[in-house]
Amino acid sequence: AAVFPTGDAVWLSEPSAGVTRWAERDAAEVVGVVAAGFLGRDTSPETEDEPWVLSPDGTFSTLEIASVLRDGNSSPFRFAALGAQTLFVAFDGLAMDLWRSDGTAAGTVRAEGDRVLHPLYGWAEVAGGTFVVAGRPASRFDLGESALYFVDATTLRARRLDSNVRVALASPISVGSKVVFQGCGVEGCEPWVSDGTVAGTHVLADLVPGTQ
Repeated sequence: AAVFPTGDAVWLSEPSAGVTRWAERDAAEVVGVVAAGFLGRDTSPETEDEPWVLSPDGTFSTLEIASVLRDGNSSPFRFAALGAQTLFVAFDGLAMDLWRSDGTAAGTVRAEGDRVLHPLYGWAEVAGGTFVVAGRPASRFDLGESALYFVDATTLRARRLDSNVRVALASPISVGSKVVFQGCGVEGCEPWVSDGTVAGTHVLADLVPGTQ
């Protein structure tokens, strides 16, 4: 089954029953699938921008992030799959940070482990976890501070993979259980590969020797 929003409702598409109107929701965006149902967010400027979950019986539950620290909204964005959970960036009243959710309020928490830069620019899901590219570009032609992270689907912890390389601000390409991406380090900008460990993150090939 799949769900998609149009106008003032969320629709359900099933191979056996076709497309049916499932639930009422203004300006909705469905962004992920979690154990408790479908994860989404409101996109209307008139509504509080918080993540919500749509359960199998067609009811919505709002996952309040910002309410515990301030009045307002958490403005969740940049959603990525993590097994049966969903990763996203949200504002908790103090700072933007990486969060994860299983579709329940109790299971919507910050991702543990290394602090992830923001915003997120790309990700790739592989067996065992999700690779995330994040950074703060200095300009259109300068990557500034950027890094590759791996969020383990079992421990649910984020791990920064290499502090000595700047990563192109785009989604890495998954190749089996690894990813290939553009990294800029002492060898210049070359193809890199990672298996989700620090030791397994390295230059794939120095195609043009030198630093340029």
